[in-house]
Amino acid sequence: MLLSWLVCAATGAPLDPEAFASLGTWAPTANASIDTDALTLTGGYTGVESGGVAVFDFDDVLLDGVTITIRGSRPVAILSRGDLELSLTTIDARAAFAVPGPGGYPGGTGAGAGPGAGAAGTSIACGGGGGHGGSGGQGQLGLPGGFPYGDARQALTGGSSGGGFASVYAGGAGGGAVELGAIGTLTIDATSAVDVSGGISVHPNAGGGAGGMILLHASTAVISGSLLAHGGNATVAGGGGGGGGHICQSVPIPGATVDLAGGVGYAAGRLGVSCTSDADGDGFPWHLDCADHDPARHPGALDVCGSGVDEDCSGVADDQPNLSDPTPGTAGVLNAAEVTCATPGSTVALAWAWSLGSSPIPGCPTMSSLDQPTLLAVRAADGTGRASFTGLAPAGLAGRTLALQAVEIGTCRPSNTVEPTF
Repeated sequence: MLLSWLVCAATGAPLDPEAFASLGTWAPTANASIDTDALTLTGGYTGVESGGVAVFDFDDVLLDGVTITIRGSRPVAILSRGDLELSLTTIDARAAFAVPGPGGYPGGTGAGAGPGAGAAGTSIACGGGGGHGGSGGQGQLGLPGGFPYGDARQALTGGSSGGGFASVYAGGAGGGAVELGAIGTLTIDATSAVDVSGGISVHPNAGGGAGGMILLHASTAVISGSLLAHGGNATVAGGGGGGGGHICQSVPIPGATVDLAGGVGYAAGRLGVSCTSDADGDGFPWHLDCADHDPARHPGALDVCGSGVDEDCSGVADDQPNLSDPTPGTAGVLNAAEVTCATPGSTVALAWAWSLGSSPIPGCPTMSSLDQPTLLAVRAADGTGRASFTGLAPAGLAGRTLALQAVEIGTCRPSNTVEPTF
């Protein structure tokens, strides 16, 4: 499940190329521009708005020797049902002084704009840098930079702007937010760049804008180009530097040049955030993992009863019956196992198999995680949702491992699996 980040309207990243009507093949022979407010692309193409994002979907995208300039208040997603290739090409979604990139926040003469806005400078104190992936730098005489925010795996967000100076000079704007997604191969060669950098402050005493966001996803990728989401500069004797942005991808990009540095300032902006393909090492890439910072939360994890946390990424907390390991776990004696978090009064069946696998559950659309399971026993859950099972573990099980799983009859909710060795 992909949660929604409510800072802005651009929710639901990453987007599925097959969820939108294709505009055909896009292979421009000259520079082009995208207006995310008007949903227009040079060449007569018209995109659609989805969750606050301007979406342009194609069969294939072949960009060779061109610059694509993107402006507007919405982030942009360029999607391909086939391949998406950039060669000698620049995707320009950076901020230009006080003018933001697509989905970024504009610079102003007072406090910055956006969730990570830099503090406004006065006639004697300098503006703070805008925050995004990294926090913005402090301006001279102590005015703070903006806080970090956002997660590219959940929503596209642009950078926040730095604080202005003396109510006259604008801070740098926030960099834009760009999603590039392909069902096939995503290629960004060494001569190409995607640039969502924050804006330089209009006056050295104003704060720099924060870097934006780049989201890349594809079945495979060959990326040796530049991914730029650095914060905008102020000066070392004046405003705070903008914080670095976010760069997130579903596939490794070891050959890419990645720039998430904070901008120069009285205090430099902090380094931005880079997602790896599986940050917590739990075997589930970020786009399939609802909490890629926590290895205990992923599809198939035990949804711990009463925790209030969605450990199995189903979208609902505490929605899975919990099966305990049998105790004492010794062959030749009585063993007990317990199911908790069942529906009070429901009927719970316990099954075993020699190994994990996938088998139909009779009368249910869900599948068991056991290979050719055999029914052990059926019990009724009490008023607290507990069902207890007790039985003799044969002496012949000594040293052997088997798999156990419970299923709540009626709702077809399977429990976690346990694999005790007796």
